[in-house]
Amino acid sequence: QLRLEKEYKQRLFNEITVKEYQKIIEYHSSELEVLFNEDVRNIVSKEINVIPNIVKVLAKLFLAIGLLIYYDWKFLLVVLAFGLLGLIGAKLYSIKMKVIHKDVLEKTASTNSYLVESSQNIKLVRAYDAKDNVANYYNQILDEEINSKRKRNFYLYSANSIFYAFSALIYIGP
Repeated sequence: QLRLEKEYKQRLFNEITVKEYQKIIEYHSSELEVLFNEDVRNIVSKEINVIPNIVKVLAKLFLAIGLLIYYDWKFLLVVLAFGLLGLIGAKLYSIKMKVIHKDVLEKTASTNSYLVESSQNIKLVRAYDAKDNVANYYNQILDEEINSKRKRNFYLYSANSIFYAFSALIYIGP
């Protein structure tokens, strides 16, 4: 895991060093740090678990198909049809969640970088009596971050509720 994390961070750092300056300064340094660390951590943790998860899912799938063929092959066709619909729904959901997740990371990084920048320049803020302006802007970007997280949570909880409802229907049976 640490080897992968090191490789990804080195590759990303090399990518950043060859980018044009204008593209880099669009992001605050602490914003880059948050995105850099969070994304690398997420990618490495998912990549490490790919093979064990595939083996586990395939074993369950083949055992379930074997049991369904043994008991009732017609019901197997119904299950496969619903499974295909589930896969299509999961793909659409993952596309939507990828966009939402990126938005949440960007908003969180922006809020954190503004907080760091403001606290480092607190003497200037006091000297120019800009406390209210700084606080208002912070509250504005904090509201955007919270709204972004609310949207993400809505999709997460909705998907979990739908999955739970289908699981309950399958458990109860027709």
